[in-house]
Amino acid sequence: MLQMPGINTDSSSGQIFCSAFCSAKPNMNLSLMLLLLHLLGCVGWSLSQNVPQGCERPTAPASADLRHTAKDSYGHQERVEFMCPNLYLMEGGPFKTCNNGEWVGEIRCLRPCTLTSEETNGSSIRFKYSRNTKMYISHNDEIEFSCTTGKPVGGVAMRQRCRDGEINLPTCH
Repeated sequence: MLQMPGINTDSSSGQIFCSAFCSAKPNMNLSLMLLLLHLLGCVGWSLSQNVPQGCERPTAPASADLRHTAKDSYGHQERVEFMCPNLYLMEGGPFKTCNNGEWVGEIRCLRPCTLTSEETNGSSIRFKYSRNTKMYISHNDEIEFSCTTGKPVGGVAMRQRCRDGEINLPTCH
């Protein structure tokens, strides 16, 4: 049964009373009943306390963009879709949902690794299966290197995995 300050309930009759002149049956629409009670001065309570709140424009996750034009405000349960730039890999998402004034949903755009021959020359390595001077490696993809001179040294393997824009380079001497 509804419990609010200034309202009495009679469980045997199922009626709600706020004064001698104000009562409503339980099957009456709750919003209408609360509005009536509020208008009659029975309850200092706002209906907006039960109405889910909308959201302001969402903040885009790092490197992500909204797929469609952003609005200034969004209603409860309204969704927006994000996208990552070319070669980035999306983790989570692509949607965030407005849930009572807060955006819900996890989205990350994981960066690719970019390697140039200038970066690999200092370590005396090259891309094993490519003659390209610049390589883009998606997050979690692997690339294999070979020595241009000498043999591998150090503890970094010749096959490496890109992790959110970071990759370890082996060294040869």
